[in-house]
Amino acid sequence: MRSIYNQKFNREEYDITRKTFLEVFGSVSEIQYYKRGAIVNIAFGDEIMLITGGRVKVMTYSENGNSRLLYMLSSGDLFGEIDSYVEHSPDIDVICLTDTQVVMIPTQLFKATIAAQHELYNHLILSIIRKYQIIRSQLSDTVFRDSRGKIAALLLRLCSQEGVKRNNFCEFYHLKHHEMASLAGCSRVTVTRVLHEFMDQGILGIEKNKIVIFSETLLRQQFIQGTRT
Repeated sequence: MRSIYNQKFNREEYDITRKTFLEVFGSVSEIQYYKRGAIVNIAFGDEIMLITGGRVKVMTYSENGNSRLLYMLSSGDLFGEIDSYVEHSPDIDVICLTDTQVVMIPTQLFKATIAAQHELYNHLILSIIRKYQIIRSQLSDTVFRDSRGKIAALLLRLCSQEGVKRNNFCEFYHLKHHEMASLAGCSRVTVTRVLHEFMDQGILGIEKNKIVIFSETLLRQQFIQGTRT
């Protein structure tokens, strides 16, 4: 049976959306290059960012300076498409997790292209809905699960959203512990402790810059099912 996360995040469908965006918009302007850790400069409302290589994280901030990681984006993902229809919130930063390549699409060109190619509307809606699904899942998991359940849910979400299957295992980019803590809604110390527990139980392993989930089923059965309050 597919997990609830695979049901929410249909990778096959969304991979078509990513491929389509790259094909249609990938060469509309000059590629911009950013180093790992750099903040991507976007003229929100006037342009939309298309990632053509690398990975970024989207951060939000409170008035007192606290930060929260909302989601990660990679090649084929758009960012700023929502802000082309609503007023941009100034508390958002896009920070490169790796060396990253982006193309900035003028908003007027983006909207004109979609109006001329109606099939692109479905891809635009899917791009927006995917971000909503990620944030909604985060909110539900951080509110209703214990610490192990929060981190197990995060690992399953990441596996569903961007994991690569290898020998029946699932592997994905290893975020730093404070980044995982921000996504899971718990402390960095808790993330470190729980990850070591999962490793000791043979549920996951760490290889270079990747986390490898050896058994999604075991992770789900032991720490997701029945952990809601």
